[in-house]
Amino acid sequence: MRKTLGIGLMLGWQDIRQSYRRSVFGQLWITIGMAVTISAIGIVFGTIFNTPLEVFLPYLASGLITWGLIAGILNEGNQAFIVAEAMIKQLPLPKIVYVVRVVWRNIIVSAHNIVIMPVVIILFGGGVTWALLLWPLGVLLAVFALSGMAMIFGIVATRFRDLPQIISAALTVAFYITPVIWIKESLGDNELVEAIVSLNPLYHILQVMRLPLISQYPSLENWIWVVALGIALWTIGLLLFKKYEKRIAYWV
Repeated sequence: MRKTLGIGLMLGWQDIRQSYRRSVFGQLWITIGMAVTISAIGIVFGTIFNTPLEVFLPYLASGLITWGLIAGILNEGNQAFIVAEAMIKQLPLPKIVYVVRVVWRNIIVSAHNIVIMPVVIILFGGGVTWALLLWPLGVLLAVFALSGMAMIFGIVATRFRDLPQIISAALTVAFYITPVIWIKESLGDNELVEAIVSLNPLYHILQVMRLPLISQYPSLENWIWVVALGIALWTIGLLLFKKYEKRIAYWV
């Protein structure tokens, strides 16, 4: 298991290095791109929502950085085996390696982006509280749940090639119905919005990673959702792996 994990981590790191090979700024482009996005959306939507930048920008930055990790793992996870076709057919590696590869690659990207948060907090006020100590736990549990989901998507999408397009479209819709760039409380006491948000699993995954970054505590409901999702998704994923792992080489 340790060897399998090590191979997956190595492949994920090599993907990042290869993407920015011979680039002047290299992996710094990841951070630059996110910083520009946060600045542009922050100014425009902060004005539209009539929310002070010192409140909205940290909320937006933490939301976009966190959502980038969520969407990256799920979008790339459903093609984890498809894009690794050559390796799967040539090397007898455990297929879970390719899921680890995708998850680790997106964690590295997120690590590049997270350095933006201290800058935002320093420039626009705010402080650090004990809530920040919950952030590593939130990330760990969220990645656990997301990797389980990516494992399931990867197996099913390898067999049914329409799934990647469906997942991509669904994540676009999910981005707008999840409070990533909008503040739920700003809509008032709306029962429909509350129901949509509360039943959205990605919202709870978002919250356990985002809230500690902006000195807030995730609710007990958020933690329960993420832990339950992680256990359920990994159980289903491992069952699918046990049944279909040997068929993946024939499906790619």
